[in-house]
Amino acid sequence: MSYDNNMQVIVSKVTSDNPKAPVMRVTTEIDGQKLKAGLWVWERKDGSPVLDKQGKKQYIGTYE
Repeated sequence: MSYDNNMQVIVSKVTSDNPKAPVMRVTTEIDGQKLKAGLWVWERKDGSPVLDKQGKKQYIGTYE
């Protein structure tokens, strides 16, 4: 299998003073189209985070 720089996903943490800013950003390119996504901690209606089987927070977001 050869390595292709165009077939990658970049995940980076966001540092911001804005409380509505995403926790992480994701960038990728699919079929020549660049996509960006913002990720926030996934929370239930009571404000508690949604956890995976290992007890780690899960994230949810939108892409543009």
